[in-house]
Amino acid sequence: MPAIAAFLIVLAATSLGVELLRRLRVSWLSDAERVMLGMGIGGLVLAYLILAVGLMGWLTRPVLALLWVLVAAVGAARLPWLARTAAGYLLRLARSARWWRAGAALAILGIWFVASLPPVTVWPLGNDYDGLAEHLVYAATFLRMGAVRPLWYDHHSQFPLTLQMLYVPALAFGGPAAPKVVHFIYGLLVLAAAYVLTRRHVSRAAAKWAPLVLVGTPLFGWLSKATYVDLGLCAYVLLAVHMFLNWRRSGRYGDLVLAAVMAGAAMAVKMQGISYFGVLALGALYLCWRRRSTARLWRQAAAFVLVGAAVASPWYIKSWVLTGNPVYPFAYSIFDGKGWSAQQALAYSRSQREFGVGELPSEAELARMNPVARIFCGPRRPDRLLLAPVYLTIYPWEFVVASMPRVIAVAGQGIGPLYLGFVFVALGLWPKPRGVAILLWLVLPLWIWWLYSMQLTRYLLPTLVMLTPVVAYAYQRCLGAHRLLRTAAIALMVCAIGFRMWGTLYSGGTALAAHLRAGGRDELLLEQLDVYEPSLYISKYLPQDAKILTYGEPRIFYFNRNAMWGDPGHHQLIPYKEIETPRQLIDAYRRLGVTHVLINECFFPRLTTSREKLPTLLRHAVDEGLLEPMGHFVRHPYYKLFRIAAPRQEGSKG
Repeated sequence: MPAIAAFLIVLAATSLGVELLRRLRVSWLSDAERVMLGMGIGGLVLAYLILAVGLMGWLTRPVLALLWVLVAAVGAARLPWLARTAAGYLLRLARSARWWRAGAALAILGIWFVASLPPVTVWPLGNDYDGLAEHLVYAATFLRMGAVRPLWYDHHSQFPLTLQMLYVPALAFGGPAAPKVVHFIYGLLVLAAAYVLTRRHVSRAAAKWAPLVLVGTPLFGWLSKATYVDLGLCAYVLLAVHMFLNWRRSGRYGDLVLAAVMAGAAMAVKMQGISYFGVLALGALYLCWRRRSTARLWRQAAAFVLVGAAVASPWYIKSWVLTGNPVYPFAYSIFDGKGWSAQQALAYSRSQREFGVGELPSEAELARMNPVARIFCGPRRPDRLLLAPVYLTIYPWEFVVASMPRVIAVAGQGIGPLYLGFVFVALGLWPKPRGVAILLWLVLPLWIWWLYSMQLTRYLLPTLVMLTPVVAYAYQRCLGAHRLLRTAAIALMVCAIGFRMWGTLYSGGTALAAHLRAGGRDELLLEQLDVYEPSLYISKYLPQDAKILTYGEPRIFYFNRNAMWGDPGHHQLIPYKEIETPRQLIDAYRRLGVTHVLINECFFPRLTTSREKLPTLLRHAVDEGLLEPMGHFVRHPYYKLFRIAAPRQEGSKG
């Protein structure tokens, strides 16, 4: 059911996009480009339609069903063409398997696809942290409210939410696993775009290796089975780059407009897309200058900027209207922002700069440094910046969340060895295709931006996706080189692919066993997701109108109730600095409609021993009967659930 619901949503969007391309007389695209761009454009249009009905307060299942019917009806005429195109490509793939190398690549991709289906269609587990804390929560909360409204306890809810809009109907009609399938389908779009871009602009012979490079990237494999939004960003970035390269070759205005639409869609999926849009805009301006272009081409470059900005603008206008800051909560020193403060902005900036090799100095030490030393310190020390590609490959745990075990960082969020090995090979190759050189020049500022903004591996993935054709080309060249280099290249590729395939097959077998055994879903969730035990209790025994405040636990999706984060620093809804007594704290809860409090003592001070202000207030609230303990979690006793006691009536005894 989740796969069917997700497939029907994406199919309707794709048919709509293909139909729009036909009506706009975009006739010069290949069939593959038409399908990929159709999926990108159709998904964007459908997301904006869902946003519109959500802002109007009409976000109900009947309205979502009607919206799907209308979208499917507009694109229905394209369905036979889509079916014939898909069948034609499958037939071509089958014929290409006559050559052992192409056949081996197809076999690996086929095994990866089949083995990925069970974990993709199982409910989100512990490796889906942001999905359970944010992306799925937004979709579920909007459905419960019947509207798209700001969730002021979480500043991330002010970010662009294009993919989350598609998760709303997926969740409504396919359950919690359906949004994962939607994200996985965008991952398939990334694989297809990498193949087509490499074939068109780099090397036909290297094209078959491009998807394998992504399959051999641990970070891509993990995200393809999680309910994040990064693969949507990667798909739009790669399509934007592909159409940009088409424009460079053809000079056709339509290619540049489509590149702008895809770049704008990337910004509409995630604010990180702004950097990729900016790099392509600069690339367009540079090409115009290099060619001493006519005024017509300069107008094309200006059109790229205007079209891309217009496509993404609804999200940024919405944020500007609601918070006073179009890129909330970033750029606080310029725009300020509702519900945010300079202290929170400083803490947020510091938390982003802590990723990477090396410790960031304390605030006091930073204040004593001169401006240049302040920039080049901690993970940004010059020698560490220079060696960052090596560190990123062999020490991936330095570039992920600190609490993550090293084994998981290597297996799930590392980049693997292919990029370090083959990008440097590509740099030394001469001559090289023009497409390879342009990709390397586009990646350079993005690499520098990543080093100086936030050295989180996941934020580098769209840049790695842009490097995929470069890696594939370098590998293809190595196959025709000296025996020693050829053997080393094959060994590196086999090790990377083999490691990832082992992980994919293992997770696929585990998920398949969970699908087949009786009661497997709940048992699997209880085993692999600690918060599921209190979530199960909350969803079964708490009233539908309950509202849970959490401390040390942002993964609130499975509560199936309205919930919010309570930890200081996330928001200003509770004036913790002004609260001095337990009763004042409880009154602040009641003003927000909070009925229950859940504490995860693994990430929040223990109430029985802590001397910090907030846990002390909570402990005294329990002692005074303002918070009543309820529930007992045998498997995970560090979870504590409390009910806020009913306020006493004036004049009552006791």
